[in-house]
Order: sequence, then structure tokens, then C-alpha cells
Amino acid sequence: ALCQGNGCKEYRIVMAIEDGAPVPGVHGAWVTEEEGGLITWVLQKGQPLLLRDAEREVMPVAPRRIGPPSRSWLGVPMEVGGQVRGAVVLQAREAYVFDEGDLTLLEAMARQVGVALSSVRMAQETARRDAILEALADVSQRLLAPAALGEVLPGVLARLGEAAEVSRCYIFENHEGPDGVLLMSQRYEWAAPGITPQIDNPELQNLPYVASGFARWAETLGAGKPIHGLVAEFPAAERAILEPQDIISIAVVPIFVGQRWWGFIGFDECIRERAWSLAEIETLRSAAGILGAAFARREAEEAERRQRLVAEALQDIALSLASTLSLDELLDRILANARRVAPSDRASLMLIEGDVARVVRVSRYEELGLNPGAQGVSLRISETPNLAYMMQTRQPMLIPDVRAFDGWVNIPETAWVRSYAGAPIESQGKVVGFINLDFGHPGAVPPDFLPTLQAFAAQVGAALTNAQLYRSLEASSARAKQLAIDLLHAQEIERQAVARQLQEQMGPALTTLRSDLELLQGHLPPDVAEDVRAQVVEARGLVEQAATRTRDLSLNLRPPLLDTLGLVPALREYLTQFAHRTRLQVEFITTDGAVKVPSEAALALYRIVQEATTNISRHAQAKRVQVSLQAGPQALALHIEDDGVGFDVQAVLAKGSTRRGTGLVGMRERAAALGGRFQVVSQPGRGTRLEVTVPLPAEAPAGPAEKTAA
Repeated sequence: ALCQGNGCKEYRIVMAIEDGAPVPGVHGAWVTEEEGGLITWVLQKGQPLLLRDAEREVMPVAPRRIGPPSRSWLGVPMEVGGQVRGAVVLQAREAYVFDEGDLTLLEAMARQVGVALSSVRMAQETARRDAILEALADVSQRLLAPAALGEVLPGVLARLGEAAEVSRCYIFENHEGPDGVLLMSQRYEWAAPGITPQIDNPELQNLPYVASGFARWAETLGAGKPIHGLVAEFPAAERAILEPQDIISIAVVPIFVGQRWWGFIGFDECIRERAWSLAEIETLRSAAGILGAAFARREAEEAERRQRLVAEALQDIALSLASTLSLDELLDRILANARRVAPSDRASLMLIEGDVARVVRVSRYEELGLNPGAQGVSLRISETPNLAYMMQTRQPMLIPDVRAFDGWVNIPETAWVRSYAGAPIESQGKVVGFINLDFGHPGAVPPDFLPTLQAFAAQVGAALTNAQLYRSLEASSARAKQLAIDLLHAQEIERQAVARQLQEQMGPALTTLRSDLELLQGHLPPDVAEDVRAQVVEARGLVEQAATRTRDLSLNLRPPLLDTLGLVPALREYLTQFAHRTRLQVEFITTDGAVKVPSEAALALYRIVQEATTNISRHAQAKRVQVSLQAGPQALALHIEDDGVGFDVQAVLAKGSTRRGTGLVGMRERAAALGGRFQVVSQPGRGTRLEVTVPLPAEAPAGPAEKTAA
């Protein structure tokens, strides 16, 4: 059972299995808090519950039967991201079926499922963030097309909405009413299939922020901050507008054109509740920054139609932003394009650190025979009038003659400068630096150049935001990879613990029980009833089956040969048992068994073989399987090939929800955790080949190949 919403007021039974088949009417059913009974108690209390005999024990709440009747009941909560998000429940018609040992095993399983769901959720967030980042480059290019914005923006919103996996994506523009009141109106919209569009909703045109109850939006968005969350938690006045649009979750990001709050871009989720991660919000803010830069550029084009050269330069700048996210490369490109916008004698970029602006890039120093030492120069903003003005007003600045400017800071590196143009660089609603253009003679900058420079600075701000986001993404990817490694370690620890419990507790107990039954069978009186004798024989057989299954389960969880003799003997034993169990022809080709494989690599490769052969037995309809393990000078190569029906690899990985799809992802993660490579080659009707290569320590020797038929 998985919760829906906060507090587990409603949950869905995502899996209900009895005797190997889904339970009709229960499997996939939605259950409210009032209908939930014992399951709701486990979800809301976050505590396990064991009922050995439901007809005789006192229960914490009255049960609500939603499936077949049961007398034994066992349920444990499942945590995802530190919160109870579901429960795993076992039921039996007979009493005293479950005990404390079953509770311990079920809790271990629930922990693994919770960790897996956390990993899946993080992977989904990362995938959405990656998709949005990929969309940004495409969006940048679309916005640079010569077509009118009204023709381009619908496609832009569709690209962003599909990448963010939302129901709607739209743009609102701010404007003033006749009385000077700040209004907002929806201008563009994309809606997913099956979602009702709102572009023709009259309530979303000329909507006053304050009078309509959205004063909070005006204050927050105007300050450059986003608004996001569940609509059910928003103020009542806002809900009155949002809920009729079927919006469950929403994210709204301000769009700035220069220093002016132009409007906002919004993302609606109308199907399910959605929590917006910080990384997703920052990615959407980057999209808003690109849109703001595009609007600024288009406004500049409309006002400066004569400056075709300037417009072309801005286009080239935006293309460069779309082609790289490396900050160093971006800064170099920015300066090169700055001189293309205005043929200055020198261009420089300054970034703000506290109250200090430091020169981080300069252009055309050495080629002009000038002292390149200006790179690294720092100026205190409060003591530098031109920088202080741009910082406070967020406006560009023109100085026709620096010698006539009261307060110009003279330093040896800039003694040759006679005129100056600068603009503040804004990122995420605040000034983060300055772009400076210096000229060797006075009056070199035309007064109407400042709007163009401001638009260019907006592109610089978008570049810095993208570069920072890229670094954040790299760090997030590293954390996600480490999480996958930690998950694999946690799974192995749990497997080892369960295997130890089976070996040390269940195994001896079943052995003792089998011996007692054997002794009992031998001491039955000759005149005992035949049905009693048959029951003893049957019980002995059941115990022997349980002992065999317990031993097999323990070996699968943690094969002892892997720890004692190493990877090759463990694989040979496993494949022999696999061939016996499945009746498949299994061939094992390997280098000499003396190859030294690190324990982590051995365990990962063993698990990959387990997962791959399990997939083959379940899905491939194969007759023959070949497993090859070859050690080279620097790497260990594992190949697994079958002659089965094959499959469409991309389709299976795209779904990601099938047993085979999750198995492939798990194998890829194990190989990646070792710094290795994982590849699947398959086509429908042509079998499947898995190739895994992992690095080996330099001292690991490789012997001659040997072939074994299992």
C-alpha cells in the first residue's frame, strides 16, 4: 500500500497477491482513511503490527475488510525519504501463521523497498532536471529564430512542459491598468493531452494582483523568488482562482527583462501531487532567465531596428550560451562577443565577492601592447562611483570622458582609458557582476548603445546561471552515483543478514524438526492408524522441502563459495544449479580460476550473472546460454549470451517499470559503481548479449581459458 498525499489520508493497494494471482477488487484499489482500518493505523502511526489471531487479540483499531477474511495479520511501515509513504502487509486465513521472525524479515524487506523507491524518486527528479537542461539549448535556439515570438513561444512552452513532465506550461505578462494598478494576463500556453487549456479563460486576463488575492505573488515574484507547492496549502484567495483550473501542484518562476519584472512562467500539475526539488526549481529559473533574455533581445530589436549588426551579435552570443556550460569557456566567449557588439579597445568581466568586484577576464590586452595585469584587479564597490551606481540602480552607465567624471578610479592598468560603458550582470534577481567596455579616446560610445549593452548583460547573467547550474548538476550526479553505490552496499548487507539468519536459525531448526519427525516415524506403534502414519510421513516431507528451499534461498542471498573460493568456483556452482533447475544448456567459459578478483567486483559480477540468467529463464524462451569470464591485463570482461527471442532494448529501458527493465538498470549501476562499462545488444528474434567490462588491479594475472558445460 502506498500513501497518496500528506498524512496518508488515502492510499492505494499497488499489489495484492493471493496464491500467485492478483486479488480481484483489491489489487490496485484506492482506500480512504475511514476504510483503511489496520493498514491506516500502520501508515499513520509508523509502527509495525503483528496479530497472531485476529479473532482473539485486542486490535488497536477496528478492522475494515477490503479483501478475503484473515486471522493472522502482519504489517510494517515503509519509509521513503525519511517519511512513511507505504506499508507491506501479509495475511493468512489460519491463526498463528506469523511470528517475530517474520516481522524482522518483513521489516528488512520494507527497508529495501523504501531505499529503492527513494533511489527511483531521485532518479526521476534527476531525469526531469536533465530533460529540462537538454530542452534549454533547444529553447535558446528556437527563441533566436527570426519568426515572431507569437509563432515561436507555443513550441518553446511545449518543449519545456514535456521536459518538466507537467500538465500545463504558460506565460503571464505584467502590465498596468488605466489607474496604474499592476495587472497580469495570460499570453501563451501549452496543455498536455487530456488537460483542459486555460488560455481562453476570461478570469486570467487583466487580473489585478492585489485585488484578486495575489498580493503575495506580486511581492515574492517581484523580489526574484519563485512560488511553488501544493495548491491545497495555498491561501484561500489564491485557491479560489487555482482550484477551478484543476491545479494540484504549481511552480511559478518570475521572468525579468533587465531589471524589470516582466511577468512569470508557470508549470501546473493536474494529475497528482508533486514536490518540486530545489534543483528542478533552479532549472526552471534558468528557463525563465533565457525567456527574459529573449524578451529583452526582442524589445531591443524592435527599438533598434537599424542596429542589425548588434542583433546578429546578440544572436551569436545566445548560440554560444547554448553550446557550452563550462564557465571558463563561457567567459572567454562572452568577452569575444562583447567586442563584436561594440568595437571597444578592451572588454572585461568583473564578478562580485561581498563588497568587492574582481576582474576575472580581460580581452585584447596583449594584442594592444597593454599591461595584462588588470586581470585579477579588485575594486571596492562602495568606493568606486561607477560600480556603486550600477549596483544601486541596476542600470547601465555611460561615461563619455572619464577625465571629466568626478570619482573615476585611476589605476596604472587603466591609465589609457578615456571613455567607458558598463552594465550590471544580474542572475537570479540580484547583481552578481559587471561587464565593462573601455575605449582609448573620448566620446567613443553612442548614447543609444546602452539598451543593447543591457540586453547583452542579461545574456551574460543567463550564462552564469547556466554554468552554476551545470556545476550543481555535476555534483548532484556524483551524489546520485554514490547513492546508487550505497544502495547496493545496503542491499548486500541486508542479504547477508537474512542469509545468516536462515543459516543460523531457520536451517538448524528445520534440521532438528526433521530429525524429530524421523525419530517419531520410527517409534510409531505398529497398531497406529494409517492416516496418522501418513500425516507424519507428509510432515517429514514438507520439512525436508522447507529445509531445501531455505538452503537454496540462503545460497542465493550470499553464496559461501564466493567468500571462500572466489568468483570462478562460485559462478561454476551457480550455473550448474541454474542449468539443473531450468533444463537449459549452459556453457561456462573462463580463464584460470587463480585470477584474483577484488571482493567488491566479484560480488557485483556474481549478482549481474544472477540477474541476467534470471531474466533469461523468465523472458528469453532460450535453449542455450553461454557465460564467458575473461581476464585481460587491465580489465575483466563478462559476456552473457542466449539464443532466445530477444527484445527492444530502448523500449524496455524507456518503460523502466518491468522486471527486466529494472534488472538492466540494476546491472548497469553495479558495473558503473566499479568504474566499468555495461552494454546490452539485442533485437527481437535474435537473442541477447550482455557485455560487462570492469577494471582489474595491475597484479591480477590472467590464465588460459577453460570451458565448462553446466
